[in-house]
Amino acid sequence: MLNNLLIAQAAIAGALLPFQAVLNAAVGRSLGHPLSAAVVNFIIGFAGLITLATVLRVPFPQFGSLGTLPWYYWIGGGLAGAFFVFTSLFVAPRIGVTALLAGVLAGQLLASVAMDHFGLLGLQSQPVSLGKVAGVALLVAGVIMVRRF
Repeated sequence: MLNNLLIAQAAIAGALLPFQAVLNAAVGRSLGHPLSAAVVNFIIGFAGLITLATVLRVPFPQFGSLGTLPWYYWIGGGLAGAFFVFTSLFVAPRIGVTALLAGVLAGQLLASVAMDHFGLLGLQSQPVSLGKVAGVALLVAGVIMVRRF
């Protein structure tokens, strides 16, 4: 049951991505630059997360643990998120949300297969299978079809 709820949450998060791209692109046009929209996005997101943490009574983080992980763990997620937000709001108006997210999904799956196969960033290795390769190949073909037709 919990797994089904988590899949539903992931699906809802995925369904929100095209809205996020279009809304942020409009903010970028209104403000005159895509980076301005990305900054606004993260300010609003930060405020929302602080509010949620307060409502849920999440304890304040213990920053003494900063040294327990390599530096790239601490900045990688934030920079990747910022790159995604900027890319989505910059690219969506130019190629469309469908092509944008097809490309995003293809990139996610290609990177995920490699991360699983090589056990990157502490993951347990999950060997590449013919089914995974076929699925990713079909998705890449789908990206091409979405963009060309």
